[in-house]
Amino acid sequence: LITDKNYGITGQFVHAIEYQVDKIKDQSAEELINVLNKKLTFTAEAVEHIQFLSGNIPYFIQIICKSCGDYAVENNRRYIGYPELEKVIRILTGKDESISSLVKRLPPGKFQNNQYGTTDPREVSVLISSIAHFNKDRLNPRGIGIHELEKLWNENKLNAFRAKLATSLEDLLEKKILYQEEDEGLPVYKFSVDLFRRWWYNNGHQDISLELTTLTEE
Repeated sequence: LITDKNYGITGQFVHAIEYQVDKIKDQSAEELINVLNKKLTFTAEAVEHIQFLSGNIPYFIQIICKSCGDYAVENNRRYIGYPELEKVIRILTGKDESISSLVKRLPPGKFQNNQYGTTDPREVSVLISSIAHFNKDRLNPRGIGIHELEKLWNENKLNAFRAKLATSLEDLLEKKILYQEEDEGLPVYKFSVDLFRRWWYNNGHQDISLELTTLTEE
């Protein structure tokens, strides 16, 4: 709205300070999800799942809800529950194909420069693939510890990249692509936006052995 001159308001924001909205509170996220409640209603279970998938980031909430709206119109539905939501997510993340539906697999541009960058070091992409690998086909991903990652990389003769693994992990935490929890007193890592985790795995990153060989070739 600010940069597109077609809206005719560009000049009014000349002195505005641009601020990227990050994660919002649960109540605000729920209000955003239910903004069209009179026309499309999400069940409590679906709302909770959207919050988890989006990490409560408005950008991803809107992507999910818009696709659910397309699904509802096509299928003449007034309510979206967990099963219907998962049908939409499976298409968005490339798990299922959709030829005739308005709901389509999300293109890379939806995640570029907010979850990953095309100029990121190769080890960052491999780390993302590694964490996604441990949670393949899981709807409720578990936290992945550094020792699991080190073991995976060492088994593929990537001992020399141990320092880069730690650096990449810190980078992804700083960018809030990952977040840290504790499991039995040890730090473990999860994706902040689980929609991205599922999309990444299904879009050319399923073969972890092949992913890891891209580092050995450097």
